[in-house]
Amino acid sequence: MTRKQWLLSGCVVFTTLISTAAVAGPIENYSPVTQARLENPEPGNWMLYRRSYDGQATAPSTRSTPRMSRT
Repeated sequence: MTRKQWLLSGCVVFTTLISTAAVAGPIENYSPVTQARLENPEPGNWMLYRRSYDGQATAPSTRSTPRMSRT
């Protein structure tokens, strides 16, 4: 890369870091993530990407719905 490209890249990185730091505020009401919270999270607080260790992506149903049947 040329010197001009390095300078431009540096300016972009610097601007990105400064804007991110300016937007980020203090963390309030922080509670640490423990193994117990990962194994039994609070309702509505999905601690994992796929909600559970077995890969479920949707919330458990609270009511039963009739299945569609083919005739």
